[in-house]
Amino acid sequence: MKYLPILIYWIPFLSLAQIEGYIEDEMTKKPLMGASIYYEGTSIGVVSNQNGYFLLETPTGLESPIIVSYVGYISKQFTKAQLLQTKKISLQESTVKLKGITLLPDDWSREKKWRYFKKEFLGTSPAASSCKITNPEDVILVFDKETSTLNAYANKPILVQNNYLGYQIRYELHKFYIHMRLKQLNPVHKVHLSGRSFFTDIGKNKPKKFAKRRKKMYRGSLLHFLRSTKAAELTKNGYHLYHNKFRRDPKEYIKVKQLGDISRVDVREHKLTILYKKRRSGLIFPKANKHFFIDAFGNQFPIEAFLVSGDFGKQRIANILPLDYGISN
Repeated sequence: MKYLPILIYWIPFLSLAQIEGYIEDEMTKKPLMGASIYYEGTSIGVVSNQNGYFLLETPTGLESPIIVSYVGYISKQFTKAQLLQTKKISLQESTVKLKGITLLPDDWSREKKWRYFKKEFLGTSPAASSCKITNPEDVILVFDKETSTLNAYANKPILVQNNYLGYQIRYELHKFYIHMRLKQLNPVHKVHLSGRSFFTDIGKNKPKKFAKRRKKMYRGSLLHFLRSTKAAELTKNGYHLYHNKFRRDPKEYIKVKQLGDISRVDVREHKLTILYKKRRSGLIFPKANKHFFIDAFGNQFPIEAFLVSGDFGKQRIANILPLDYGISN
């Protein structure tokens, strides 16, 4: 698959609106200074001031949820419309740690569990080797011998310093497990990772180096594929579509209908194979519901609309870019 010599983004700029409000403690009603208000999966966010006040610029066309979080408190999630109607947000202090989790001794050392967790959380790419989790003490790892499953829990956001792409990532872990087949040569059978991410650009001191690496990471990524799908430019951007081992015309198998800033995507078949250069990925859709939506940033929803495999499925925290990558405000 070949790219155009110059990559031209299909969204040149986005207009901005503003949302303002106050963050307070639910019990004391005192303002919370330093609370984070951000669009999930992006670098678009702010923190509250000493009065708990925040002013968030909200780009049109982005349907990602807005997260309000504060260390030691339970995070809240809002749509843009909900937050516009909510001027004062009360956060509840989190008093229970690892609720429902029984921490029993297991046969695996912390070092062994961390090695598996780090590999499946960050990945094995060159970017992963340049990433560092700066608060490993906040990650609890438990190996369940009966189910051969390694579980990870964290009450605080996991902080990742990605020195390859020039981002600091704040990741709120919802669920992580690795199901093992210990007698196999490669014991990792299934991995589940879900959570919320916020990106801070730390690469501004070396913009050319990081811009080159980010562009290389972007091409062939799930984000690039979804943006290409929305723009009906899969073939133009170098993607080949296969079904039942035969190459198919994307326009015949993937129908895109523009609904303002959002596009509805209807897929003809339950399983599709995507080829980008020599990288192969798979998409699996529910047989009863083979459609989903893509917003102006390339954000797909509902998030559970399809499963991915192959190269898309191997992408981990070290490889992901913020949803607002390549989009000018």
